[in-house]
Amino acid sequence: MEKKTIRKKVPKQEEYFYDETILVASDGKEFFNEVEAKRHETNLKLKTIKTVITDEINVGCSWYMAVNNEELEFLKRYLGFYSTYDYIEKNGELEVNKWFSYQYEDGGDSRGTKIFTTLEYVKNSFSELEKELV
Repeated sequence: MEKKTIRKKVPKQEEYFYDETILVASDGKEFFNEVEAKRHETNLKLKTIKTVITDEINVGCSWYMAVNNEELEFLKRYLGFYSTYDYIEKNGELEVNKWFSYQYEDGGDSRGTKIFTTLEYVKNSFSELEKELV
């Protein structure tokens, strides 16, 4: 995000000017409010990350795959992986170019549980289940 100062004329007083700082997002959209600009940048970033959302099976409803370390760290921060308030449950190690799911379960006591599960963990779990069923 880039900060830019623009010079504007005072309405009805053509001889007076004032400077105003605007924020320019990576897609060129301009903002006067930093919170809105950051929200817009976050949404732009999320649009570039491969995502599948499903509620067909109970292994997490949002799936992500980061293609580099920067995206992985962004997702970890965005999803609250480093939260010191909520409980964190990790099923497998989150890695670049590997699918993982995120699920939030409300704990009812104002602290919830954030569950991160790798696709590899799910595959292994189903393999173990299949062995038990046969």
